[in-house]
Amino acid sequence: MDSRVLEHEPHLALFVEDTDPIIFYKRIIDLCAKHLEEKGYLFFELNPMYANDVKKYANDSKIFNFTEIMQDMSGKERFLKAQRK
Repeated sequence: MDSRVLEHEPHLALFVEDTDPIIFYKRIIDLCAKHLEEKGYLFFELNPMYANDVKKYANDSKIFNFTEIMQDMSGKERFLKAQRK
């Protein structure tokens, strides 16, 4: 992880105590089934190391019409955009 991130972000925002590094993304995606409006959008800032894992979980949930990983200005897979069915 970039040293600038480690120096400026809270430890709790960067690391999970669980063995599943995308546990919080999964929980939010699951909540979308009940709480995100029809055709509503979900946006995440992602750790590029887990971007495809988060996208796969969102696709497998069958909640969304589409999911898209977007790159940051450095070309890293940094964001997930998804629209609810």
